[in-house]
Amino acid sequence: MGILANKPAINKGGVMENNLLSFAEYKILVEQAPIMIWRSNTTTACDYFNERWLVFTGRTMEQEMGNGWIKGVYPEDLDKCLKVYLDAFQKREAFEMEYRLRRHDGRYRWIFDRGVPFKGLDGQFAGYIGSCIDVTEKVEAREYLRKIERNS
Repeated sequence: MGILANKPAINKGGVMENNLLSFAEYKILVEQAPIMIWRSNTTTACDYFNERWLVFTGRTMEQEMGNGWIKGVYPEDLDKCLKVYLDAFQKREAFEMEYRLRRHDGRYRWIFDRGVPFKGLDGQFAGYIGSCIDVTEKVEAREYLRKIERNS
């Protein structure tokens, strides 16, 4: 049985009972992981973005909350982005998509976003958790190869 097989419980002191990580250590992992993390509630509205997301976008938690994050999505990508998210949300299925998101310097970067449904402590559907990475170089290389193939 692996370390992650048992769900850790957090005691009153904020320490996980299986002593793997304290709550503070867990928070550091989530906030400083080299990926952007977001969470939405059961209404589809986003209620959390990690530090990496906020640094990337240059926006505050308050600005991103609810549907505020939509303001950073490239206008031509917005409809598809929302359709993928809302369709998956309605079905309670994982999704993956690429879209352009405005970085703090005003430039749009290609983002790979994967979202999965999660359950609350009561075992009921509680929303989605997602992770995003900047894949701009990968997308640009793919487009470059497509152009070469078309011209040969």
